[in-house]
Amino acid sequence: MSKEWNTLGCVLNFPAVQDIETETNIQNKYADMGERKFKIVAFIISLFIVFFIKLCADYNNRRLDNNHKLGLGTPFRCYANGRGNGGKLDIDFRIQVNGKEFESTKMFLTSKMSVVDCEQYFIGRSFPVTYYPPNPSNSELLLLP
Repeated sequence: MSKEWNTLGCVLNFPAVQDIETETNIQNKYADMGERKFKIVAFIISLFIVFFIKLCADYNNRRLDNNHKLGLGTPFRCYANGRGNGGKLDIDFRIQVNGKEFESTKMFLTSKMSVVDCEQYFIGRSFPVTYYPPNPSNSELLLLP
């Protein structure tokens, strides 16, 4: 702070230019810290969401492995599209259990099979399927390309 005297002989305190710059720098540091904390918290929340989704998928797979029945499924659609596809081919198939129809999807790598091959050799034909009896939409097409 710089000190100046007024006409009555009292000391007046004015912030020096250096002090103003320092306060601005401190405010910027706090703003940067807040932004970094937000990014860290957002990253941690994203990790928890991914972990939860993976945990649910593993739980469904374990239930299917431990308690399953066999049936027949019929592929009705093959596709390898969409942004960020990552070289995968999806095969949608239907299974009928107790007169009700359920749908599920099986994923393959496009290096193993093309959409053309899938449509030519799999669509409309029946293949073995394992399914979880309480929830038949939790099913797996037993098919290797």
